[in-house]
Amino acid sequence: MTACAWNPESARAYREDARTQPLRPYERVADRQVPTPAGYALARLTTDGWKFARFPAIPVIPPIDWAEAASSNRSWEFHLHCWDFLSPVLIQIDECPEDESIGYAVAVAMDWARTFPTPDNVGMAWYDMALGIRAQRLAYIVDVACRNDSISDQDIAALLNSVTSHQTALAEESIFNARSNHGLYVAAGQLAMARRLQRFPGMDACYVQAQERMALMIRSQFTAEGVHKEHSPDYQTIIIDTLRSLEHS
Repeated sequence: MTACAWNPESARAYREDARTQPLRPYERVADRQVPTPAGYALARLTTDGWKFARFPAIPVIPPIDWAEAASSNRSWEFHLHCWDFLSPVLIQIDECPEDESIGYAVAVAMDWARTFPTPDNVGMAWYDMALGIRAQRLAYIVDVACRNDSISDQDIAALLNSVTSHQTALAEESIFNARSNHGLYVAAGQLAMARRLQRFPGMDACYVQAQERMALMIRSQFTAEGVHKEHSPDYQTIIIDTLRSLEHS
């Protein structure tokens, strides 16, 4: 795939091109939350922090302690690096693309990118399923931010450089495990990112790879009659919701 070091000038050209395309709805690849009243999601996060399961709340106003804040538990750390706390904010922005919450989402994405500029194997930052879910959310943030004049070209360049890192990481064959549900989320996130950011250099190859991976996952997880092979009704619902989101967005 084509690597590209983005700067404010090239970012300006990209965002002008992006604005000629319609804004796709937000794909809820791993989102179970329902929309919240305008401004509530952001206000709750910036006031109370992010609370996951039984763990204490984490402050999520940048700079965020990405490396240590949730490192005592793999599940907690995984959900932090998925940017799960951004889910209600992005759903809110989807309802109103001009929502001021986009500034917060951009700040979070940039803060993460500064901490983890390139793919590595440290902690859960580039873990396969976290990578797929986060790539979809990053792509949506980029798409909305390109259309918002309050976001600078310099910030857009930083986001696009992070897209390049995600694109590179997702292209690796080792990141895709077709024998588990992780493979489905890698394929779904890659597909959503490549479809949304189709004008991004190298995304054509990324899209083809994602389609092939998704087709393989569907063949392996569903019978020829379209029945899901998983025995858990909750997991079946999650997978169906993910596929429907990709279909209708």
